Parts: sequence; C-alpha cells; structure tokens
Amino acid sequence: MDAQTASVVETVRGSAKHGAAALSNLNESTLNRLKQQALDSARKLQQQAVQTAAESAAVARDVAASGTTREAGTKLWLAGRKLSVSTAAVALARTLVCIYFLNLCVDDFEIWGRNNTKGMREQWALYELSGGFSRPKFPWLEAFVLMPCSFGAALGIKVPWTATALVVDMLYDSANLVITQILLFLFWGQTLNELAVKKLAMLGCALLVLAHSVKDRIAANSYAGLLLKGDPSKRQAGWFKSIVLLLGRLFMAALFIFVGCMQLQRVAARDYILYVQHDVRIPLEARRDGHDNNWLLLEFVFALPFAVGWKTEWVSRLLAATMIVEAFNCWGFWGEHPSWQYAAHVRSHFFTNLGVAGGLLLLQTFGPGRYSVDAVLKAKKKN
Repeated sequence: MDAQTASVVETVRGSAKHGAAALSNLNESTLNRLKQQALDSARKLQQQAVQTAAESAAVARDVAASGTTREAGTKLWLAGRKLSVSTAAVALARTLVCIYFLNLCVDDFEIWGRNNTKGMREQWALYELSGGFSRPKFPWLEAFVLMPCSFGAALGIKVPWTATALVVDMLYDSANLVITQILLFLFWGQTLNELAVKKLAMLGCALLVLAHSVKDRIAANSYAGLLLKGDPSKRQAGWFKSIVLLLGRLFMAALFIFVGCMQLQRVAARDYILYVQHDVRIPLEARRDGHDNNWLLLEFVFALPFAVGWKTEWVSRLLAATMIVEAFNCWGFWGEHPSWQYAAHVRSHFFTNLGVAGGLLLLQTFGPGRYSVDAVLKAKKKN
C-alpha cells in the first residue's frame, strides 16, 4: 500500500470513528432526554397519588363526622363522582388501554422467539423450500414504535402523538381484520370470533385516549386538535369530538352485543343451564372455557343504553367493573394451559378486557357527546 492510499484509508477511518462517536452521543442524548421525561411523568403521577390519598383521608374524616346516614351517603356519592374524573383516575384509565398495546408487543416477541429456536429454524427452512410461508421476522415496528408509544401514552408523554400511533396501529389491524373476516365468511362461511370483535372495541378505546389527551388543546398543530372544537370551559363537546365519542361508543357496544348474543346461544344450546362449573352433564373442557361466562349477559343488558348514550356515566362504570371482574374470573393467564399458544390467547383476552375497561372509564369522565340520549334530555331540561 503506497503512502497516498494509506493516507486515504486513515482519513476514512478517522471520519468513521468521528461519525460513530457523534451518533453515539446523539443516541445517548436522546435516550437521556426520554428517560428524564419518563422520570418527570412518573414523579408527577406519584405526587398526584399522594394528593389523592390526602383528599381521600379528608373525605373519610368528613363522612365520619356526618350527623345522619343520608348526609354520609350524599358525601360519599359526591366524593366518588369527583374521584372518577380526577387526574389520577384518567391516568389509570389511559394506562389500562396502553397495557393492551404492550401485550400485543409481548405476543409478537414471543412468536418470534419461539420460532427462532434451533429446531424451529430447521423446520422453517424445510417449509420455505417447499414454497410455504416464511419464518416470522423480528418485530421491529413493535420494538421501536408501538412499545415506546405505548409507554409514552401511559406516562403522559406527548400523548397526542403517541396516542395517534396507537390509533394508526389499530386502524391497520382493524382494516386487515375486516377484510379477512369478509373473505372467510364468503368462501368458508366462518363467522366473527370474540377476540376479533374485541379488536374493534380497542380501536374505539384508542380513539378515546387521543380525544381525552387533547380536550384542552384547541389550537393544536396536529389533526388531533380537531377532536375538540368550541369553548373548552363547556362540558358539551364539539361536533367533531362528539363523532369520535359516538364511534368509540358504538365500537365498544358492538362487542357487548356480540358476546351477549353468543352467550345466549350457548345457554340455549344446553337447555338454558346458566352455571356449568359443577354440572357433570357438561364436558370438562366446556366448563373451563373462559368464553362461556354469564358476565357476558350482563354486558349485553347494558349494551343498548350504552350505545345510545343513556345514563352514560353510570352505565360506563358498571360495564368497566364487569369487564375487570370477567378478566380476573375467566381469563387467568397465569395458570396452567395446554400450550403456549392457548396461554397467549387467554392473556390476550385478559388484557383486552382491561383495555376496554380503561376506555369505558375515559368515556365516563367527559360524557357521551352531543349525539346521545343524555345530550337530548339535557337540552330539553334547559328549555
């Protein structure tokens, strides 16, 4: 190698080292900034929790000092209503929705990991040679977009942007779902399943996270700012936000109606036997099936008033409580299961239930919007 070539090589090496160092500093700076934002958000949530605990203690003392039972009940009702729309309650609801998206990432990581063992790689190599599907790729989108945005939205970091990413992800999944289900129905006669309808419900929940995050941002630069037009001091939502609330309500109501109808068919098929856990006439596998539970009937009862927006605040709370109870009572993914695939299926139901509960809690904090029975009744009462 002559002197000129050696000089060029050294120059290239120096530039590469300098560029690598700059990139390292940039990445480190970005990570430190994001870490600081996460710590600030966590510290803020901790302060809100301390404040909520102090307010709860004050309410307890106030209730204890009541002169009559009626007075104590009134104070408890007012305190509960105030707590349900507090910042801490909104943060909890938003976190429940975001946990669903984090579980989606966990599912994709698990599928990729289990298909990249030595034995599975050999099987996939043979399958690919025969012209079959290719082996699952590393979930880059989930690792570097969906997961960070889920954590960001849960911690309250740039929520209009992070929540927008969640909505886009659900729109993509929902579009694929609708097309796939239509094809399956047309060519094989296969009907919708519960988990597929739950995805549509989660699209509504993601829209609610986005709408709630911008309720005080009238002049936002992103399209999310359009979700609330009008005077922010008024409880009546603008027409655009009301459409978003209506869509979120209808997507979730579709889930409650679907699962309720399916449960009614199950009950009718076994001669209207409601409880099968101890009925020896029912096969053991059916008695252990989380899909077959009577919480679905309760959700079905509340589906219609929820869809039309009647008594939305109370109906949303009751449905949220039902979804949480169903999750822990029927979808315990931490137990033993026949396979890891079925365990992942049960876990998906569990976190979807929690996510829908989070969406319901978000909805009850700002009402159903102008396109609801509640809004019509409120307008008539004013007149």
